[in-house]
Amino acid sequence: MTDVVAEGRITDAAELLGRPFRVTRTVVPGEDRGAAIGFPTANLEAMPGLAVPGRGVYAVLAVVAGEAFPAVANVGVRPTFGGDEVEMIEVHLLDHSQDLYGLEISVDFIERIRDEMAFSSVDDLVAQIGLDVETATQIHTP
Repeated sequence: MTDVVAEGRITDAAELLGRPFRVTRTVVPGEDRGAAIGFPTANLEAMPGLAVPGRGVYAVLAVVAGEAFPAVANVGVRPTFGGDEVEMIEVHLLDHSQDLYGLEISVDFIERIRDEMAFSSVDDLVAQIGLDVETATQIHTP
């Protein structure tokens, strides 16, 4: 099971589990880059020793205080910004603006959208995130 998750095969993991693969963490402060480029994120640490999906972008559901919100998440090291080896799960909730710092949220991984990648400019990254949000919205819309 751990290999399936680590490879980013989220739909296979969900089939084996009988439910989406879930990560629950407390939102930690980040560098506010997401907010600065128009896509604020809830930052969750990928804890060593616990299963985390492979690096990439995913359509997810974020559960905050029992309420589920469609979202998109990046798992990885933020290579466009010279990311280090500290893996993070960055979750952008669609149509939601509540301050989430310090809150515990659960993230249900629904579908892998693409691999994590470095972009040559922040503008290219912003354009791709816009496409990722569109893709996640389509996945979440029945």
